[in-house]
Amino acid sequence: MYMSARGKRPRIPKKRHRQTTRPYNTAVFMLRCKQIGLTVDELDELDYGLVEDMFTESGNDEYDYPYKASQKDFDKFAKS
Repeated sequence: MYMSARGKRPRIPKKRHRQTTRPYNTAVFMLRCKQIGLTVDELDELDYGLVEDMFTESGNDEYDYPYKASQKDFDKFAKS
């Protein structure tokens, strides 16, 4: 586990859980697949975890990141 310089664990904010209005079942799963553009044939090739990751990433698509890394940032990261 990661420890800071003082030997204490860094403070990690608690995850906020949103209340859902309907149970998560096969119909809701298929609806979400349709919303991100997956077909039934594509679902045959993907496992459940990958599809769930795709749902998460599609939710992040609309986030406006305040800073985007440049090549200089990646080079600095690689040297460390």
